[in-house]
This record gives sequence, structure tokens and C-alpha cells, in this order.
Amino acid sequence: MKKIASYNLAKNISVLYCLAVFIQPVLAYDYESELKTASELLSSGQWNKSKQIYNDIINYKIKQHRYDLELAQAYTKLSDLEKIRGNFPKSIYYLQNAIYLKQKISGPASVINQISALSDLFNNIGQSEYSSNLNQKIVGYVIKQLRLSDNINVQTLDCEALNNIPVNLGSNPVLKENSLEWASIVDKIGDYNRSKHNFNDCLKCYNLSLLLRLKATSGKHLALSQSFDKLGQLHLETGNYKLAKTYYFKSYEMSKSILGSNRIETINRGINLAKSYIASKDNKQGSNLLLDQYNICKNAYGLNSVYLANIEYELAQTCDSTKAKDYLSHAINVLEKNFGPSNAKLVPYLDLYGQILSKTNENDKANKLIARSKSIQGL
Repeated sequence: MKKIASYNLAKNISVLYCLAVFIQPVLAYDYESELKTASELLSSGQWNKSKQIYNDIINYKIKQHRYDLELAQAYTKLSDLEKIRGNFPKSIYYLQNAIYLKQKISGPASVINQISALSDLFNNIGQSEYSSNLNQKIVGYVIKQLRLSDNINVQTLDCEALNNIPVNLGSNPVLKENSLEWASIVDKIGDYNRSKHNFNDCLKCYNLSLLLRLKATSGKHLALSQSFDKLGQLHLETGNYKLAKTYYFKSYEMSKSILGSNRIETINRGINLAKSYIASKDNKQGSNLLLDQYNICKNAYGLNSVYLANIEYELAQTCDSTKAKDYLSHAINVLEKNFGPSNAKLVPYLDLYGQILSKTNENDKANKLIARSKSIQGL
């Protein structure tokens, strides 16, 4: 009996020792501390040291067979680091690993942001087809979460029709939690399509993001003003001036009611509305609205504001040459003080000023401004 007891005790001690050897490194590894150190090193520009810590975290996790969200986060951080360094293929590799793990653990809703980031990375290396495919997956997933019937074509609907679509966020916790964030992502996909002149796909995205915001808000929210503004931009660009004015007006009025007239966000909405009036040949209403925004901006931000210079550029295109020259001379002076005499922001101002001077037969001055513009552009 003594031998058996002694054997069992030795066996138990051996098992405990093995467990201690296995558990000790798990307990000793302070993931949060390591991650914080790596982030601090990354912020201070010590990329190689930061990368080493992230790689150590990944190797440790894999060795311990711990394929968890912490491992996914480490992959994401490495992806961010490689993106900063301009190494997009490696950034893509790490981000794909992060997406695979996170989606497997938390489901597709958890990786919409990262899929959007992956799409941007593919676009950065010229793989626009991969980028477009990922964007389509995001849009398709959002539509699926909205549970829209097959006969609803989001692309063809106006604001009122979108608002009448029976979407109950309360019955879909995933959508309720993520709708405003997803709206911003879908907006970005719309911006991408617009840059590629895929205007139908762009309209579908902008309407979809508007639908998400309409259902997630009480009907008065800055996010809605943003949707209206984007739809105004799209319709202005495609020549549908009536709809452009409608959406720009909604955007301006909502921003004014929430933020007030003096905020630059509201002023910019007013400028956009004025430009839509001018584009539809309603020059008087457009000019008057621009002047209103000019006076509001001057009182709120001062004569030396870059915001004011931007409005002066717009005003110079709507008034007589004498007043236009005054606006542009002041605007160029403001931009030079804020950005320096060789900044690319000056180019459109110099070009417009040169064109106006040419029309008034001040050719020497005009040629100097145009030459300066070309010099800034390296032409």
C-alpha cells in the first residue's frame, strides 16, 4: 500500500509539474501590456521594434493554438503598420488573416469595416476588380440585412419612397447596432463608384446609405444632411439639376436647423445649393445665396479665413470683372499667408484670375499669373 501511495503521489506531482510548465508561459505573457508597448513604438516611428512585438504576439498565439480575437487584432495592427510603410501586398496579407479569424469567431457583421479597408488596399495596388468585388459583397450583405423584398429597387427610389420602406431595426439587432457605421462605409463605396463614373452604382449606394440613416434616426440628424449632400453632388454632376437642388436644399436646411447658420458645415451646404441654382441658370438666386454665405462666413470666421477665400472663388465666377478681381486678389493673398506662395491650392485661383484679366485686356498681368500657375504645377 505504501508503494502504491508513493507511486500515486509521484505521479500526481509529475502531472502538476507538467501542467505548471504548460500554464506558466500562458499566465506570464501579458498581451495587453505588449500590445500597448507596440502601439507606443508605432506612434513614435519605431516601426521595426513595433513589428517585432506584433510578430512575437502572433507566434506565441499560434504556438499555443489560440486562434482568438487577440490574434486577429495583432494581424490587423501589422496590416496597419505595413500600410503606413507603403508595403501594400504585406498589408493585404495580414488583413486577410485578420478578417478570416474575426469573421469565423464573430460573424460577417464584425468585419465590414475591415473588408472596406481591404478594398482600399487592393485599389492602392491597381487591383480595381478585386476592390469592386469586395465593395459589391459589402453592399449585398447590407441589403440582405435590410431584408428588402426582391421587387424593391433601391436605386430608383426618392427620399419619401425610401422612408416608407417597412424596415424594423428593432427586429434586427445586428442592423440596429451597425446601421449608421455601415451607412458611412456604403457612402465611401458610392464615392469610389462616382470617381469611376459608375453613376448607377453610385446612386444605389447613396440611396442605400440614406435608407440606413432614415431608419436609424428620428428624421433630424446630421448624418441625413450628409446623405442629402452626396445625392445633390451626384445629381449635379450628372446634370439632373432639379434633383440636385432638391437634395441640396434638404441638406442645407437640416444642417441649419441642427448646427445653426454660422457653422462652416452649414455654410458649405449653402454654397453647394447656390452652385446648383447657378448650374440650372438661376444665377440671381445662386448669387444672392453665395453672398449670404459670404457675409455669414466673414462675420463668423473673419476676413483672413480660408473658408472665406473659397467663397470668393465661387463669387468671382458670378459677378462683373471688377468685383471678381477684388475677390480673387483677396483670396490669393489669404491662401498665400496660410499655405505659402507655391501651394497647389493656389492653381485654380491663379488660372481664373488670369482668364478674367485676359478678358479685360490686361495681358501682361494675366500671363504672369498663368506662368506662376504652371510653375506650381511643374509644367
